[in-house]
Amino acid sequence: NLVLVKTNQREQEKEIFGFTTLRVWSELFPVVLDLEELLRDKVANPPVPPACPDCNVGEASGTVDKLLMTANQALEYLVTGYYKFYLAEKYLAYNHAREQISITQFLLYRLGFTKILAKEKVLEFGARLGESIKMANSLIKNLENKIRRVDDMKFIMEKTRE
Repeated sequence: NLVLVKTNQREQEKEIFGFTTLRVWSELFPVVLDLEELLRDKVANPPVPPACPDCNVGEASGTVDKLLMTANQALEYLVTGYYKFYLAEKYLAYNHAREQISITQFLLYRLGFTKILAKEKVLEFGARLGESIKMANSLIKNLENKIRRVDDMKFIMEKTRE
């Protein structure tokens, strides 16, 4: 009975928040939450690592803020794209999401390079973001194919009228 209740809740959630059915969104969302949790402490108590005594703590804090902003913007673009009606608008929104995920991955690398984050954390989150980029690429490629088929169909319809 408990399983049935949980299943019904999940189905209701998908019905209300349809964007959660996007594979890339459902993969990226926990990554963003985990990054926020990991970096929240870094912003509140910025370390000055011994390996980087000249690092500018304010600059690191700015990088963390920008990373979290771009990660959340990626999620927002995915949601926006999901609710767009026209394929071209979906395509543009998903492209923006992919760009934001890529920028997030770069900023993560930068935090590792300046020793603000441990290398193993950078590699772990970098790999997870890389998977999200691959999923976004797949989503975009599928949309490109749909757009191409629609364009081909328009061309055929125009030729049959002649």
